[in-house]
Amino acid sequence: MSVVKSTIHQNTSFRQKTSFLIRQLLALALIITLASCSANEASAKIKLSGTFIQLNNDNAAKPAEWWHAKIERMSEIGLKTIIIQYVAFQNTSFYPIGNKSLLAQYRQINKNRDPINYILEKADDLGMRVFIGLNLETDFKAAYDADNEVFVFDYDKDAIISRSKKMLLDLFTRYVFSNGRTIHGSFSGWYLPIELNDAVVTRTPQAKFMADLISYYYQLSTYAHQQTDFPTMISPFFAADTSFNDSEPRNPRKYADWWNEALQANKLEVDIVAFQDSIGAGHLKINGFEQYLNLLEPIFQKHDVELWINNEAFRIRKNRGFESAEFKDFLKQLEAGSKYTDTSIMFEFLSYMSGPGSSLYDAYKHYLLSTE
Repeated sequence: MSVVKSTIHQNTSFRQKTSFLIRQLLALALIITLASCSANEASAKIKLSGTFIQLNNDNAAKPAEWWHAKIERMSEIGLKTIIIQYVAFQNTSFYPIGNKSLLAQYRQINKNRDPINYILEKADDLGMRVFIGLNLETDFKAAYDADNEVFVFDYDKDAIISRSKKMLLDLFTRYVFSNGRTIHGSFSGWYLPIELNDAVVTRTPQAKFMADLISYYYQLSTYAHQQTDFPTMISPFFAADTSFNDSEPRNPRKYADWWNEALQANKLEVDIVAFQDSIGAGHLKINGFEQYLNLLEPIFQKHDVELWINNEAFRIRKNRGFESAEFKDFLKQLEAGSKYTDTSIMFEFLSYMSGPGSSLYDAYKHYLLSTE
């Protein structure tokens, strides 16, 4: 009898231990499941892939340490791509030009600083990629003469393209490949900073500028591919309502048809098109932005050209100028664009997000870390 009792006790003890172990395993499985769900939720969050950097007289004079800290802040929130909007603006260069023929056109504002090199060396360390924008000359546009109600085209397209080609090679030999060695592995592509918009396509009086702009894209992209084998990127915007008129109104379908024809004929030769959402500038609301993208996305899929979204992280406030967008509004922009592409970038980190202490930066980082 005692043997039986002992056996029963042992069996009972075994069952209790087994039951306890099973409960523990079930609890552990639940924890793992919840953690997995949280991870999946986090991975499902709409995220920025990269950002523009806009150089100016002030930040171009900053030391390497300042730039390294900014690039680290970008990396901390998952930004992997940097697009330097331009390396020269009007007659000012933000890097030490090596091509002597360009020195007559551009002056470097601070010969003791090289922000391009600072950005690239930190991007090298962090495994980021950098697109370098060429020279932006703001007279290359369709200027409207309101007094005479005509568009004027007071620029020399061929001279601008010639300078851009020289600058492209100057940048390549300075920062990418020279004397048989690679300098910065993070240098990954070119950005062409003259911007297309839908009004240029729609409005007949701007036909000359559109033809010149297409030539600019085609010639520089072809040259970049031949000389460097790097991809090229452009970032068109959507024009304000005031850029259209009753006889030639805003027409998303016409714009989409133009892109279909242009990509079919390879008129631009560009590899990446990052459409500005134009919401921050007040040119479109989210539903209008999506109206365009519904038409454009299948065209880019069809022609195998990368479609990115360039989200504007600013708002223009009356009497206050440009300010950072509220995060809840910016998130709506990200969510809208994410329906059409996996690559969303922003304009522009230094001005509107900058790092800890910036309301938009802090809110975005909290959003990334939260499990809600």
